[in-house]
Amino acid sequence: MRLTDLAFWRSDEEKFADLVQRSLIAAGETRSIRFDKSDFALRIGESEKAGQPEILYLQNFFAQYSSVPEAERPHVLERIIASCAESHESLYRETSRPRPTVSCPKFGQ
Repeated sequence: MRLTDLAFWRSDEEKFADLVQRSLIAAGETRSIRFDKSDFALRIGESEKAGQPEILYLQNFFAQYSSVPEAERPHVLERIIASCAESHESLYRETSRPRPTVSCPKFGQ
């Protein structure tokens, strides 16, 4: 359990959004990431000057993650993060950035 969970009550949705955000960063995402609670989405690259932010809606991912036993959840999260990385394949081809390595922390940590 994280200190912020003890200091401030957070819903499972907020904890999941934080988990996905931390996992994206651990996988190599360098753009800014902001949680939009009203849309249950992560806005990626919002502060960059060029273009609109990428929006990663979390509702379906959260439903998928929550529907499996706890022991299987890290594998589901790895697939979620890997699919995000796959959608950015052109980013890794166009730059010298290496493709991310997916290793996800546990939910609620």
